[in-house]
Amino acid sequence: MPESAWSPRIGVVLSGDSGMLPLVARAVRMGVGGPLGDGNQLMSWISLNDLLGILLETIANESLEGPVNAVAPEPVSNRVFTKTLASVLQRPVIFRVPAPVLRLVAGELAGEVILVSQGAIPAKLAASGFTHAFGSLETTLRHELGRYTTKGTVHGVGDCRKPANNEYAVDPAT
Repeated sequence: MPESAWSPRIGVVLSGDSGMLPLVARAVRMGVGGPLGDGNQLMSWISLNDLLGILLETIANESLEGPVNAVAPEPVSNRVFTKTLASVLQRPVIFRVPAPVLRLVAGELAGEVILVSQGAIPAKLAASGFTHAFGSLETTLRHELGRYTTKGTVHGVGDCRKPANNEYAVDPAT
């Protein structure tokens, strides 16, 4: 197989086991989570399962070259992300975290990452025919946080979260 030069541009990876999602979910569960700053900044996110699928697709698909946005089909505002997360967790969103407070607590990170808008779309992936298993923010959050509306997992989607024996595996049942 010939080599192709591609460079994945990875959005915020949503995993229930690590990263920012467990931290934000904890704050929302405690009733202190809310939109950051004005809440209008866009966030390009991706489910962990879809990220793995995208990485495999970019390796296998020789026509994908150059920068490839490894993100969900639609970026969301911080406000929409927070409201969707609160809905999944069945908790109210009462507070907003003002930008000056974020700058005081997070320093440069607030201005360089937290309050910055990143609205990438996966145009090359869409053109290649790639289909996201988790294109909806609510579906992704429910999957990653174990908050299913129906019994079981999403049909046809393997679960790449860490099992109890601390070894990563894909659920063979799906």
